[in-house]
Amino acid sequence: MNSQSPTPKRSRTRRRVLFATVTAAALIGQVMTLSPAAQADDTTGGGFGRPKPPKPPAIIHGIQEFTADGTFTPPAGVTSVHIQAWGAGGGGGGGGGGASATLTGAGGTGGGGGSGGFTWCVIPVTPFASYAVDLGTGGTAGTAGPGGPAGGNPGGAGGTGGNGGATTLTSSSGVQLIAGGGTGGTGGGGGTAAPGTPGTG
Repeated sequence: MNSQSPTPKRSRTRRRVLFATVTAAALIGQVMTLSPAAQADDTTGGGFGRPKPPKPPAIIHGIQEFTADGTFTPPAGVTSVHIQAWGAGGGGGGGGGGASATLTGAGGTGGGGGSGGFTWCVIPVTPFASYAVDLGTGGTAGTAGPGGPAGGNPGGAGGTGGNGGATTLTSSSGVQLIAGGGTGGTGGGGGTAAPGTPGTG
């Protein structure tokens, strides 16, 4: 009887947040947050040598929040925007299939998907112009490897998870900002006389 394949890892996604603070010459600003419903990557800076983003303006003028793709239109007087953005995480790799009797090795676990990229910058904007906001989606999970055929055969390797999508801000003149998505995790190896090798993220 074939050993049962491990359940593939869930697709790991990271929340992609586009956080914008808009400043004008009069020292007013606007906070814009784009937050899809997904797991959060709360690392905003400072860790592993990552620089911290610029401070927001002293005066905040209004708040906008996006939970899906949408359009940002700067109000009158706003000429620059402070943005932090995260790409979507990659999907986890599928677990490897277990070997059939008389082999006893279980399939290896799939590797976790990579977290989405992070970027921040200050860019100029034009009041009343339209800026398209596209939030990356998490990568799909890799498929589980099949169990080994009867008669003492090794199991199959799990599939690689899908890459996460990029988060972008685009104007009529082109892409103004991009945060790349994470890569998918590799699948676990099939079981033989020994357990399969784990996948990598």
